[in-house]
Amino acid sequence: FFASLSHLICMLLILSKQDELVAKRASEISLSSAVWMSIILISIEFVGLFGGFTLFHHYNNIMHITLHCIGVLFTALFIGLTWPHWAYWFIFLVCSLISGVTEAINIVRIIICRTRKY
Repeated sequence: FFASLSHLICMLLILSKQDELVAKRASEISLSSAVWMSIILISIEFVGLFGGFTLFHHYNNIMHITLHCIGVLFTALFIGLTWPHWAYWFIFLVCSLISGVTEAINIVRIIICRTRKY
């Protein structure tokens, strides 16, 4: 939970410092769309966690903790070292997309397919 929450805080920090991080309008749109997609995926993870769907799936939780810790580290480096805007897309792909999609798949498997325990 704390790794996901700190990753969310880093994403919100990118949104608040967006003017300092990018120079062009197209770069700002690209960065904000990546950050908003990350926020949507992390909200899906919070629904799965607080809804109790994947609360006791240990391997899934270990993957989330690992990816969000890596995401916090690289997002902080992205902000602190002022990396180019396209570098956040790699952080999004590795740290947000993988964990968000697996969480959504697990929620669908639990609710619709009923292949896992709730």
